[in-house]
Amino acid sequence: MNLHLLVIFGKDAQNSPLAVALKNLGVQLTTFSDAIRLNYPQRALRYLVGWPHLMMFSVATAFRSLRSKPAADVVVVNSHFDLLAFALMSRILLLPLPKLVLPGFIYTDSSNPVFANFKMAYYRWILRYADVVICHSHLEVEKNKTLFAGADTQFVYFPYAIHVSGANDCSSVEGDTGFIVSAGRSGRDYELLIEAVRGMNLDLHIICDQFPEALRAGLPDNVAILDDCYGDCYFDELIKCRFVVIPLSVNDISAGQMVLLQAMAVGKPVIITRTATTIDYVQDGDGILFVEPKDLSAMAHAIQRLNADDSLRHSLGKQGSEIFAKRYSIEAYASHLVDAAQMACNNPSHRPHDSAS
Repeated sequence: MNLHLLVIFGKDAQNSPLAVALKNLGVQLTTFSDAIRLNYPQRALRYLVGWPHLMMFSVATAFRSLRSKPAADVVVVNSHFDLLAFALMSRILLLPLPKLVLPGFIYTDSSNPVFANFKMAYYRWILRYADVVICHSHLEVEKNKTLFAGADTQFVYFPYAIHVSGANDCSSVEGDTGFIVSAGRSGRDYELLIEAVRGMNLDLHIICDQFPEALRAGLPDNVAILDDCYGDCYFDELIKCRFVVIPLSVNDISAGQMVLLQAMAVGKPVIITRTATTIDYVQDGDGILFVEPKDLSAMAHAIQRLNADDSLRHSLGKQGSEIFAKRYSIEAYASHLVDAAQMACNNPSHRPHDSAS
């Protein structure tokens, strides 16, 4: 299989862990990569800097990929921008599109009715160009099959997976620094978490570049907001903390999985809200403690219990690290991508690009 892979985490991804894992599976691989930052404390910078950079990358990559010889059987894209760029560039160059796989698709509704209608119409149109769309929960597969029934696209579930450099070395680090960590921006219930730790003799570091301003007033002394903590800073916090807490407020979209897997990779036990999407990844005892949504008492009890029980922390951290290595490593993710690419190749359904000429 001749596969083109689009990545935005570095300018040279030819020998990245994902690329190596794909090649080890016998894939003939070409990577198109750039280092594009999309995380900014100021949302305006994402729109004015990150997105234009991403759009330019999409157009340039579509041009290069479509003109490559031999032609790709499958292209694994990053975003809807890539789908748009490939669809338009194929028309301009009068070239047929290869099969397209879009991983990690998450659709969220808009609170603005006018924009919501436009957004839905746009995605119903653009997803027609994706042969396979990978969702990171079973719930979203079923939801998207209904929302985008006219797109004639295969929605499939494969779990999220990551590569954490030096994860094996990190898993033996015991966080005795007296603080715990929570991280992420999507679907978080930080209000509940802050109330849960209020008055505890335990510091909480919340890593979030879009922390709600309404919650900043009246923060207890043991809560710190880190709104510009990325990369090494972020992983340094994970490695040094005692454990990780992921409070979630949403049940119908994927949220929390990335932080969950990153914590498991470095051997940290996790307290996480039980939702319809998190249960796809872990069960009670799989290196985690579940709490029910909106249950302040249960959240506070879980934090106190895990903080006080050294043996429980160590055992959960070890279990989580072992489960991560088996299910959610970059090798597992590469295998999922190959499966999705094969599904795309076997998909006989009509696509708009089938008639491009």
